Amino acid sequence: MRPLIYNIEDFEERLSELTIGTEDVQQLMDFVRRLEQSNRLQSRRLDTAANLIGHQMITDCMMGEDDG
Repeated sequence: MRPLIYNIEDFEERLSELTIGTEDVQQLMDFVRRLEQSNRLQSRRLDTAANLIGHQMITDCMMGEDDG
């Protein structure tokens, strides 16, 4: 069983093991980097919202959604 991919370095290492062209590898890496950048931005926005609204209020709302 191959190890799981947890970060860009793991992804890049696994890509290097595949027999695909370097242009394809570069396109995949660009895509993954854009996703990571987007996730970092979204995470910062969520942290800011949680600080403004309150972590407990967000938790309560999410638990309410799980109930129904």
